Amino acid sequence: MNHAVLGRTPTNRMLPADAMMWRLGQDSRTRSNVVITYLLDRTPDWEMLRAAHHNVSKHVRRARQSVRSPRNPWASPTWCDIRSFSVDQHLHRVTLAPGSGMEGILELCRRAQAKQWDPNRPLWEASLVEGFDNGRAAYILSFHHCLTDAQGLSGLTAEIMRKTAPSPRPSKIRSDSSLPRRVIAPIKGALLFPPYLFASRSVLWRTRSTERQLITLDVPLDWLKSAGRAAGGTINDTFLASVLAAMSRYHERFGAPLKRVPTAFPVAVAPPSPAQPGNQFRGLYFVVPDSETDPLKRIRRVNRIVQRSTETKHLTRAMAWRLVSPVVVPITLRCMAQSDFLTSNIKGPSRSFNMFDARVEAIYGFAPLVGSAVMLCLTSYQGMCHIAITLDPAAIRDAAYFRTCLDEAVSELRDAVTPQTDSGVR
Repeated sequence: MNHAVLGRTPTNRMLPADAMMWRLGQDSRTRSNVVITYLLDRTPDWEMLRAAHHNVSKHVRRARQSVRSPRNPWASPTWCDIRSFSVDQHLHRVTLAPGSGMEGILELCRRAQAKQWDPNRPLWEASLVEGFDNGRAAYILSFHHCLTDAQGLSGLTAEIMRKTAPSPRPSKIRSDSSLPRRVIAPIKGALLFPPYLFASRSVLWRTRSTERQLITLDVPLDWLKSAGRAAGGTINDTFLASVLAAMSRYHERFGAPLKRVPTAFPVAVAPPSPAQPGNQFRGLYFVVPDSETDPLKRIRRVNRIVQRSTETKHLTRAMAWRLVSPVVVPITLRCMAQSDFLTSNIKGPSRSFNMFDARVEAIYGFAPLVGSAVMLCLTSYQGMCHIAITLDPAAIRDAAYFRTCLDEAVSELRDAVTPQTDSGVR
């Protein structure tokens, strides 16, 4: 039997990246909960859904394990099997209050993000939400980030949905893995890292709290693809450029124009594989100047900076992520709190798929802030980009206006490459 497929490591110790996410999650300011929401056109069969979760929990060992923290803070936490497990303690059926609509869904997601997990129980929960608009429903899956990242999640959701969906993949940046590169890259990363670490942050977004607010935005995928092609960049470059433009608009409105913006996003370092459970990404840190007003030129500039800053990925891989100790938490907190915003880009299924007899209409992935002011996670599905935005209301006090700024920034990209058309943003 291939124990790795069941999410088992030979010693049952947490991997370094997973241990870091576990330790970060102990602080209410950096709660490391991930919430994935699927909007469905109808309510799927409850008994079939329950049976699927029960079956998955038997084959994915992490689904029936808890975490044991060692007394020695320098030792790794370990995974422990739960003797008495019941799927009914983790799978729930919820009915929305009449008229609550999408706001009701987002409130359930917000509560899931704020949840303090019982370390004596498995670190995941799922809810089937009924009573959504026009007979629709939602499926909400939440879990602690130490369990897995987005690419690890794909195996679980594909199994729950009877493997009718292709496995989603985080975006990747190509890098040379030759020996000289592996030796020199961390040194270059060390030289590029200080400008990020000591860059001036937004004067408006410096306050942090434990509160969270969730909003969404839907954008046609072709808009980002067309702008990326026209500028010689990627979808991820286009997304980053849009967020940067939105941030600039927001700050100009409140009389605090920006000059340079520190940010970060995850980069996959291993292909999706059930044989490699846990978190398989590294942080990429860089500073983006905010002096460019032309949308296509902004994309080109972001592309150049991202490619150059790939070296910081090697730095975190070679140094910080190797530290399974109390040292890694303050280091990571310092790095993440330095970011004005974080982004993540997940390539979802390109075709429609079902959860049993219910068709999936949209997918939103709400990722944790980990000390930043706002986290924006883009998931592409069926020709649309579903952007899930998690923000700290103590930092961004006008969330509705920030959403408007992002809407305008994306529309600006569309207008830069195509004639005026009706807005496709929702």
